[in-house]
Amino acid sequence: MPHVFLYFYAFLKSWKARQQAYEELSRKFRIADSPKDNIFWDYFETVKNFPLEANAVAQEAAISCLIAYLECCDASIGKKLRPEITTYVIEKGLSAIKAGTRTKTFEVLMILIELDVAEPVVTELTAFFTHK
Repeated sequence: MPHVFLYFYAFLKSWKARQQAYEELSRKFRIADSPKDNIFWDYFETVKNFPLEANAVAQEAAISCLIAYLECCDASIGKKLRPEITTYVIEKGLSAIKAGTRTKTFEVLMILIELDVAEPVVTELTAFFTHK
């Protein structure tokens, strides 16, 4: 059960606490025993909300945590997550205030493309830039 993150996020509601939780969770993802470790399924639903972080500083940490998740989890988990996060990553990440967040957003998009095919990500990018 994702106790550390939920404690910080649900009870403290402070952007600094969420930032610390994202950083701690990134470390946990990186030291997971295998790409199919239970930690990736334990946080599957939680990770979907990372791109929606409202605070600019915590948002950068959230995107970094998402990168750690995608780099360390099994590709099948990433493929299941991709349709649920791509739109939010593009909308929130590419329009972020911080340059570091925008750069990390491109890294997330590249990881999502490298899972198997580029079409789902390219379709969302096209829609985003068409509406801009």
